[in-house]
Amino acid sequence: MPLNADLTTTIVTNVITAAVAYFGTIQGSKLQIKSQQKTTQQQIENDRQTALLQIQTEQQRLDNAITEQNRFNQRAIKNFISHEIKDNFFKLGSMDLENRLKENSSPFQYSCNYKYSYHEYNQLKYELIKFESDEVEEIINIYNMFYIMERKQDVLAFTDEEYASFKNSFFICVDKYL
Repeated sequence: MPLNADLTTTIVTNVITAAVAYFGTIQGSKLQIKSQQKTTQQQIENDRQTALLQIQTEQQRLDNAITEQNRFNQRAIKNFISHEIKDNFFKLGSMDLENRLKENSSPFQYSCNYKYSYHEYNQLKYELIKFESDEVEEIINIYNMFYIMERKQDVLAFTDEEYASFKNSFFICVDKYL
């Protein structure tokens, strides 16, 4: 019997050892899998952060390029239009008109029968309005001044609102285009 008891004890011990080893291996594998998942998640998060940073950097570079291109376009458009404004303003402007505009708060007798050029403005106005600024609004008002004067041909024919706009635009021309 002792042999059988030893054999039984050995078998039971081996079965227990095998079960413990089996469950230990399973538990170790689970821990290793969790560790690997955590490492993988960290790597995915790091990669995601790196990708987002690259996207933001590229977006900023693209935004800067667009901003610089817009500045260049705006300067070029203003340059082309400024020549036409000056040419038109020289037809309209005189010291007499300037002095009378300073002295009068309402329309007065002053005839001016000229045809003004709108070629550059008509070609570029749709590009110009893309740049929302006070300067663009001033340019539009200046051309409205030329349109009003060409259409009415006399300051006395202006409404009070047209006169105020004309006077404001006239002095903007004096300040910026002479």
